[in-house]
Amino acid sequence: MATELTPGVMAHLRRVALRSADSPASDAELLTAFLSNRDEEAFALLVHRHGPMVLGVCRRVLGNLADAEDACQATFLVFVRRAGSIRPPAAVGCWLHGVARNVARKARVMAARRRRHETEAATRPRPENSDPELRAVLDRELARLPADFRSAVLLCDLEGATRTEAARRLGWAEGTVASRLARGRQLLARRLIRAGLAASSGVAAGGFSPELAAITVRNGLAWASGLSGVGSPNVLAFTHGALRTMTLKKLTIVSLAVLAVGMAGLTLRHALPAAPAQAPPAKAPPVRVDPTVPVKDEKEPLITLRSVPPVVVKTVPTSGAGDVDPGLTEVRVTFSKDMTDESWSWSYMREDTQLPADGEKPIHYEKDKRTCVMKVKLEPGKIYAVWLNSEKYHNFKDADGQSAVSYLLVFKTKKKAD
Repeated sequence: MATELTPGVMAHLRRVALRSADSPASDAELLTAFLSNRDEEAFALLVHRHGPMVLGVCRRVLGNLADAEDACQATFLVFVRRAGSIRPPAAVGCWLHGVARNVARKARVMAARRRRHETEAATRPRPENSDPELRAVLDRELARLPADFRSAVLLCDLEGATRTEAARRLGWAEGTVASRLARGRQLLARRLIRAGLAASSGVAAGGFSPELAAITVRNGLAWASGLSGVGSPNVLAFTHGALRTMTLKKLTIVSLAVLAVGMAGLTLRHALPAAPAQAPPAKAPPVRVDPTVPVKDEKEPLITLRSVPPVVVKTVPTSGAGDVDPGLTEVRVTFSKDMTDESWSWSYMREDTQLPADGEKPIHYEKDKRTCVMKVKLEPGKIYAVWLNSEKYHNFKDADGQSAVSYLLVFKTKKKAD
């Protein structure tokens, strides 16, 4: 049963939210504590750690502090309802960044609709760097960084954590944080410069006041206790809009998966020859043939080597291998047919299983025109899963433009020797 949030309880939550972020607990441990028993202090510490970053994302998208604060609160209410979907548990910051960006985008549409008839809208001063397309570049390019690089940049650059704090919260070695942070900054700076935005524009998060922290914690814990009517109308509208979007997206993915399975079944049914155990077909009645009319030969091949789509015939490492050397620098995939150059679709199954590409141009075809190679930098003791063509992307194509049959490459690297 939900308990009333009295002024005394509110004061306690505010003290917790303002506590120094040097807690020894990692994000994964705090998430587990919140999911297991709705631990108030764990939630408050997560709000305190990630609140400035979430608010910064919302401000860059919305350009309005009041709406940004509402969107920030809505992001943490979504967290309360969907925290169990965060994978891996250490990726709380990355998950919140993505949710904040989506909530703020939806909030921008709703806020624009609300203000459409306000007379003062035409004379409202524009905030500095208020070009919405320009401000959206930063979070768009952050979201496109590989997960490990994004986690390091979010913690150290957007949330102000030291490398030691980031290592503790992510469960990495401090040297790993340093290398991934340097690489992430390099990639992000290059992409921002290419997009015409200085690397330092709007990255630092600020303005996450003690009052906002306390309100966010209070409303979040109220939601966790079953009180879904807390918060301002704007906060609730933003929250419900984001939750509906997430639900529809999940249902769409499930529907597409079911449709794909059904289509695959129909394809196999029509493509495979009849099994030997089947009963022979009934004899057709005799057909009268006019000897003066030439008989057309109806015998045509059902399939040819050229007519069938290409398939994966070999991978290095082998799919399903559990002892892959983490020092492996190339993943190789060989198809049954000559392929179109510069045509590939390596799409990760889940964000934490993404193959870490290495180099400016990490993918190419060998001279045989059948073997596609990706240069990689693997980690020890990690599972990688990548679709070679997927339900969404079909860019592995043969010389005739036929898309290859989807193939899931999964393997695990060996742990480092003690």
